[in-house]
Amino acid sequence: MAIVANILRVSIAAAVAVSSGAITSGAIAYEPASPGLEQQVKIPEMQARQRALMRVAQGSVVSSRLEMREGKPMWYFDIVGYDGRSREDVLVDATTGDVTSKARDLTGPTEPEPAGTYR
Repeated sequence: MAIVANILRVSIAAAVAVSSGAITSGAIAYEPASPGLEQQVKIPEMQARQRALMRVAQGSVVSSRLEMREGKPMWYFDIVGYDGRSREDVLVDATTGDVTSKARDLTGPTEPEPAGTYR
């Protein structure tokens, strides 16, 4: 049930961002880690974000970025758990959409980034 709730929450956030003009023409703003990285991306950030959120129950994305890891473009997501204390780093392959890594980190309270905010 939590997976469905996360998908609905992300979908609603995306619709609000598009309708408010925060995202136009499906373009997502980010700074590539290396030249030509954008051309290798086949999985858009919103789709990768949904897959990452499926791995963290009731999580919220704190930050995200596109980076090169082991010669492959990867979406990196820093996700805070529902309690605001646990954090997980999730990597999603930007060419296949596979979740390739998930690491847990316990920290103090943090604030999730607002829906539609991209770094």
